Amino acid sequence: MDLSNFIPEDYIPAIITASVALIAAVSAQLLNSRLTHNREMKSYLREVYENFVYEFFIDILIYADIVSMPRREHDTKRDVDINKVMDNMFRKIHYGNKQLKSLHLEYKSLKYMEDFRGDSEHITIMKTCYFFSLYSKEIFKKMGIKLAPNVEDKLIQAIKTFASLHIYSEAREYEQALNTMTSLRMFHLPTLERYSLKYFAKLVIENNQSVIEKFIEELDDDIREFLEEK
Repeated sequence: MDLSNFIPEDYIPAIITASVALIAAVSAQLLNSRLTHNREMKSYLREVYENFVYEFFIDILIYADIVSMPRREHDTKRDVDINKVMDNMFRKIHYGNKQLKSLHLEYKSLKYMEDFRGDSEHITIMKTCYFFSLYSKEIFKKMGIKLAPNVEDKLIQAIKTFASLHIYSEAREYEQALNTMTSLRMFHLPTLERYSLKYFAKLVIENNQSVIEKFIEELDDDIREFLEEK
């Protein structure tokens, strides 16, 4: 298009210069906004890590190890006061994600409502520990924090343990779920290693009963087959 047909030739250089300056100014503003957003995000992630994840991560990791320990009372010096950990965690729930915030309401409601199941609090705690562990893993990744291999392994095992306890407890009972997880560990059965974190996420989020029943049957079958071989 020939601009001289619409604009006097004397004005064209000035218009082009102004346009380039405008584009440069807008681009600079967009870049500045993006850099500001990135700085704010990094600052927020650091705050979440220091005031939320770091404070409860070790306790949750240890609890995952203790909760399914075959000789729990004999092999531990002291237990993790998981109710105290939950109470302290939920006081800082503004640092959590939407799943944890939703569980805060569920956990608090149990303080006032009759528990006709008798194990609803345990189930909610397992679910909270599961989502906290996942959230911690996400924060570490976003911050570029690389965990030591043994800690990374413990975190993955904790996620699978909490997911299994939550899923099994909801379908059956908490004590039955605990006995199953304890048996898997006591017999050194690598059952949970067959399943990915994505698989557990699907079980927890979609709550597909037929898939959950199949998962529970597979855990029970592994234990039964082991005992039969003995």
